[in-house]
Amino acid sequence: MDDGSLRVYDVEDERALEVLLRHPEIHAGEAETLAAAKELDGLAVIDGEEARALARIHGIRSAPGTIFLLFRLLNLERMDAEEADETLSRLIASGLYLDPKTLIRAKGKLEEYRGRRR
Repeated sequence: MDDGSLRVYDVEDERALEVLLRHPEIHAGEAETLAAAKELDGLAVIDGEEARALARIHGIRSAPGTIFLLFRLLNLERMDAEEADETLSRLIASGLYLDPKTLIRAKGKLEEYRGRRR
């Protein structure tokens, strides 16, 4: 399905899911996302650094969820860099946690977008 829509997917390989669930540093939703991405040969869009590290170990492609979506909207020109920066700041103020390295890289990329648009 390449029409841009979302769909619910139930993981078929229960054993692969059980292997991921053995890692206490991630929760069930992250494990299911990783298992589905592996089954579908897709991209796991997920915020947790621990889950992304586990994805690398298991050969699953992943991207930081919130950041990925913000930059996707920028690339589609559905939002500009100022709006994306304001949105990111509001999300962080409301409790979204991003590891410092990811936040610094995101802010740097937003500055690059600002520079390109001038």
